[in-house]
Amino acid sequence: MEVNNQKLSLYVAGKTGPYSDDMAIYVNNQKIAEGAITSSLPSTNFSGVYNGINIDAECSVFATGGLNMMHKCLLFLNGKKSDELTF
Repeated sequence: MEVNNQKLSLYVAGKTGPYSDDMAIYVNNQKIAEGAITSSLPSTNFSGVYNGINIDAECSVFATGGLNMMHKCLLFLNGKKSDELTF
């Protein structure tokens, strides 16, 4: 995607743990924000800045059946929704 004439590659990486799932937002392979989601806090917000572009993520975890869980993050660039990632 392109914002302010800058090409951006965005992704959210997650690592599942026994009590929490660690998450991080990357822009062009540079980590700009990180945090965790737990069963007692199933949603969280992350924010960071990349080359003057404000990047926000609203992330949550939800059950998909049985003990299976899925993560969803809504990404916003300069306040505008840009993408929805699930993993």
